[in-house]
Amino acid sequence: MTDSILSTKALHRLIDSAAGEFAVAEETLVDLGALFEAIVAATKGHELAHRLAALGARTAEEYRDSFEGMKEGYNEHSRNIVEAMKAHRSKCPYVCSAEYSSQEFTA
Repeated sequence: MTDSILSTKALHRLIDSAAGEFAVAEETLVDLGALFEAIVAATKGHELAHRLAALGARTAEEYRDSFEGMKEGYNEHSRNIVEAMKAHRSKCPYVCSAEYSSQEFTA
């Protein structure tokens, strides 16, 4: 592990960037599900294509549901980190690796 120091501002930028990536991923999963649902509707007369499209729609929904759980976990961890930083700001105004990390975020 390196002895780098991450400022509060930099951490907020990273959290915002990750939140943006989550938003893009969520939109992509919704679009993918809509695509498969459209194929399901268009292939009612073609059994194999219809079943494959239905499988795609179910899989997209499962991924979207799983993604929602991961996003909620990320949001919770982000809130905890920000709150820990606020609580310990007087000791160290940075999120520090190496020697400071275990001291800053112990509950």
